[in-house]
Amino acid sequence: MMTWAQPILTNTSHNDMNTAHTNIDTTHTDTDSSHNGMDISHNDIDTSHNDIDTSHNDMGTSHNDMGTAHTDINTSHNDMNRAHTDIDTAHTDTDASHNGMDISHNDIDTSHNDIDTSHNDIDTSHNDMGTSNNDMGTAHTD
Repeated sequence: MMTWAQPILTNTSHNDMNTAHTNIDTTHTDTDSSHNGMDISHNDIDTSHNDIDTSHNDMGTSHNDMGTAHTDINTSHNDMNRAHTDIDTAHTDTDASHNGMDISHNDIDTSHNDIDTSHNDIDTSHNDMGTSNNDMGTAHTD
């Protein structure tokens, strides 16, 4: 009767994470031209930009293999790429008045809030059980 060794090969999972890229550009341009005794007041208010990217949670559970023969296990690959967020804000104010006017311009840009919620990936365990092979032959008697 012959017996073979029972090698168990296990390759764990690979987790790749790339965080977000956030670019914020803000440009303000004010041009005032007045004629003939006027008062012009410009008020530009730009509020803050808030970008929040939450965390990534990857959980891969273990692999359990039980068998008499050869057992090979390759776990899955988890790749995550976060989104790219670009915010451009341009303000252009041009005021021209004639013949004794009072002009007041108020420009208000409210805040931008970008929120990316978390990603949760869970791989459950794999259990493989293989039975052994037993060969039994009778003897010959003469």
